[in-house]
Amino acid sequence: MYQYIYDSFLGQRQYAKVLAEIENRLTDLGIHGKVDRLSPLKSVAEAIDDGVRRGIKTVVAVGNDETLKKVIEVAPNYKVTVGVIPLGSPNRMARLLGIPDGSDACETLSARRAVTVDVGRVNGQYFLSSVSIPGGRVTLDCEGKYRVTPVGAGAVHICNLAAVGGRDLPTHISDPCDGFLDAVIEPAEGRFPWRKKSNKAPTILPLRRISVTSHKPFSALADGRQIRNSIMHLEILPLKLKIIAGKQRMF
Repeated sequence: MYQYIYDSFLGQRQYAKVLAEIENRLTDLGIHGKVDRLSPLKSVAEAIDDGVRRGIKTVVAVGNDETLKKVIEVAPNYKVTVGVIPLGSPNRMARLLGIPDGSDACETLSARRAVTVDVGRVNGQYFLSSVSIPGGRVTLDCEGKYRVTPVGAGAVHICNLAAVGGRDLPTHISDPCDGFLDAVIEPAEGRFPWRKKSNKAPTILPLRRISVTSHKPFSALADGRQIRNSIMHLEILPLKLKIIAGKQRMF
């Protein structure tokens, strides 16, 4: 049985036509199912818990990266397979998974090429893609074996399923099936903003556990959502989640 989690922004009139196309295509493919529309009165956690009690086996996020993130925060606690139908933007995670936008995603969902992937956890919160820390003075404690303090103000990305660098030609794509988080430390830019960025390659450290600390609270983006603390504990949970991917997946 399928459950479709519609994000609240899909209630806007501009999405009515494409949602109708998606629903018709799902019916044609025989994979229509229970629809739950998120609202201030209904959370993803409530929707998935209720769905699992009713026998749901596949939970599909219909929306953007934020929608998928909401599902990922809950789904690893249940024995369900996760899918996504990308609508709106951004949809970087769907792109990495090889899922086309809109109604074209229905065929990928129907083909059901499920991949079992790792899931990251930061301060008890699940993430699928990455935790990104903008330039600033932080220290990485790497599995309790050694410490790294990046020089300058280069950004730090703790990646599970993420592409770092340019959209069309990323410098690094992490593998969400290898049992490691990739700590990607970007080289600092020069002191003068009008000069070209550094051509140095980022430093990549494959790790199972990382603690990021600073003398004062710092901000980070966990799958696009801001978190703030003076210490962040990150770990990899190997092969924690089944997720549907397309033929064009980037890992």
